Amino acid sequence: MDEFFKSFSNREISVIVWAAVFFSILIFRSKENIKPFLKALFSKHLVILYLIITSYLTTVIAWLSKINIWQPALYKDFLMWFFTVGMIMIFNFNKLKTHADFVKILARLFSLSIVVEFVIGYFTLSLFAELLIVPIVTIISISAVYSDYHKEREGYPGVSKVLKTILSFIGVGAIVFVLYRLVQSYDELLTWYNLKSLLLFPAFTLIFLPLVYLTVVYSKYENIFILLGSYRFIDDQRKAKIKWAVFFYANLNLNYLDNAKHIVTFEKKQLEGEQDIRNYLKREIRERLNK
Repeated sequence: MDEFFKSFSNREISVIVWAAVFFSILIFRSKENIKPFLKALFSKHLVILYLIITSYLTTVIAWLSKINIWQPALYKDFLMWFFTVGMIMIFNFNKLKTHADFVKILARLFSLSIVVEFVIGYFTLSLFAELLIVPIVTIISISAVYSDYHKEREGYPGVSKVLKTILSFIGVGAIVFVLYRLVQSYDELLTWYNLKSLLLFPAFTLIFLPLVYLTVVYSKYENIFILLGSYRFIDDQRKAKIKWAVFFYANLNLNYLDNAKHIVTFEKKQLEGEQDIRNYLKREIRERLNK
């Protein structure tokens, strides 16, 4: 446990402190919305998903421990990954609609920016300095994004330009500081633990992707079958045939599932009257991309 707490850098402590302050204020000012939010957050479907995720990741960590790769200090990096990348991927899975979206994630994993971000995050200032800098940079960044989004309003383009210039100077200053520390203390960075820490984010994202992919597939099937189930003009026996045909021919292919959704949504006449419904669905699901 001592190794776990010592693994937090001053910047990470600062982020945790300010995040705690922010969420405390948010909860205090939105007390009436807490109950509905918690109810939605712990709905039956999500609780099942949480249990699956917990079991999956626990198994991965247990396996890494068994082969002597895992160490207690890595729990910090794991939690940072889980509450940023992991949770964002799960709660934004509806934005991952095609195979291309997953390819973009994979491309990001193997980019040089992963190494750059790690090195910049490794060398930090004193805790007091980080407690001052983190909120200032955050406020400037949010203000820059907001002013850029509303650049059609009078005066906003100028504000956006000034804020981006400030962020550029901060970025250059951070790079100079990191390069200086890297030259002075490069041996601090070249450790077995730091290599594990560097690889944890991309490795766990890669490990997590199949689960996210299956979540997207499940969501698409659920939407198709709920829509099909609402049609009263199709009897239950025929609905069962359609479901099995969709499952057999679409399988785990996101593009095929989109085709199936299109058919169920817009081809009601064919779903009801087509004599050879199995071959019809096979043709439409797998060949629609080529039309």
